[in-house]
Amino acid sequence: MGHEVVPLGRHDPVRCDLLDPQAVRRSISDIRPEGLVHLAWFTEHGAYWNAPENLDWITASLVLLEAFAAVGGKRALIAGSSAEYRWGGTEDLKEMQSPLEMTTLYSFSKNTLREILHRRSEVVEDLSLVWTRIFCPFGPGEEHRRLVPRTVHGLLAGKRLEFDSACSVRDFLHVSDVASALCVVFQSQVSGPINIASGVGTSVRDLVTMIASHLNALDQIHFDEPTAEQKDVDRVVACVSRLNQEVGWFPAETLNHRIREVCEFYGKLKKGFS
Repeated sequence: MGHEVVPLGRHDPVRCDLLDPQAVRRSISDIRPEGLVHLAWFTEHGAYWNAPENLDWITASLVLLEAFAAVGGKRALIAGSSAEYRWGGTEDLKEMQSPLEMTTLYSFSKNTLREILHRRSEVVEDLSLVWTRIFCPFGPGEEHRRLVPRTVHGLLAGKRLEFDSACSVRDFLHVSDVASALCVVFQSQVSGPINIASGVGTSVRDLVTMIASHLNALDQIHFDEPTAEQKDVDRVVACVSRLNQEVGWFPAETLNHRIREVCEFYGKLKKGFS
């Protein structure tokens, strides 16, 4: 509210290669921001889990935060990930209690950066740092190979889609709600790790069925029957008590409403190209 926002990246108004330390220091020195929202990382679909670029982004992020602190920056929000947690089990994942597990280079890099920045912020006066663990975002314009756009495009094309038992349970949140939550968290006094999620678990099976229902295409999807062992083994759902109670943020719409919006978006996009 009332902030002047200056995007820093590959596009105007301020072009800057965030992997170039000199360019980053120069840009931050010129802008002299009081606040910083750092969302950049290597996120190529399917490749980012163990890509060596993850290590580059640890270094780049540290350079960015050092430059920010050097000009007197006051408040920094950094994007973390649900991948930092140990997945599985039946309990919601809690920021201060749930175990972390670095099974991929991506999760290792995110956790390592968080640990370094946490220790750094403890010795830097007047620097408030919040680490946002974002769960499963979806929405218009996301990478076409991801679950939601891949399913919508396939059904709109009249294809029959085959799935496994699809029992995995995830915490899905529309990108508009993610952005809203980040803005509110940034303007709050909360520090340390905080989950950015809905707090509601939805199976992949139910999500796909929801999409197909909105597109009147239930006859185009097929799932394998789940075994008893598959039903409770893959659950990644956030505890959102900090987000709800300390920040006072809740999603603006239900998942079903957001899925309908996405289906309508891609439906209009398809008509525009036909």
